Amino acid sequence: MSGPNGEKELTARQLQFIAALLQNPSQEAAGRSCNVPKTTYQRWLQDPAFTQRLEAARQSVFAEALQTVRAGAQKAAAELLKLLESKSPALRRLAADSILRNAFKSWELLELEARLQRLEGALGGEGQDKPALKFKFDYGKGEPDKQN
Repeated sequence: MSGPNGEKELTARQLQFIAALLQNPSQEAAGRSCNVPKTTYQRWLQDPAFTQRLEAARQSVFAEALQTVRAGAQKAAAELLKLLESKSPALRRLAADSILRNAFKSWELLELEARLQRLEGALGGEGQDKPALKFKFDYGKGEPDKQN
């Protein structure tokens, strides 16, 4: 059966297993939590439609987690700035050191990204529409591999 965009629709059981994969530490634990035998989920993990849906679900969860981290980072930065006004010279020095180290690291990353974009442009634009960081999971191992 195909969905509205022509892609294969997954069964309710497959969708339940995807949700379990996102909530459990291993494929085996996910299978146990929703009574899916290992041979069944291993077969599903070889199905491109299933792995595409799983990858989309993982990317969505990761994006939500990043949003939470971003909100925390803003609060953390504000606290570091407040520490620059501390009465303790040691605490002011630590805050300043932390701020400067992170500022330099951010600058390095921005410079690397700019260089990478120039290289991709020189190679004919390969990868220009891709996100900066994406993880592709090896579904045989259940571990992420960085992809560009």
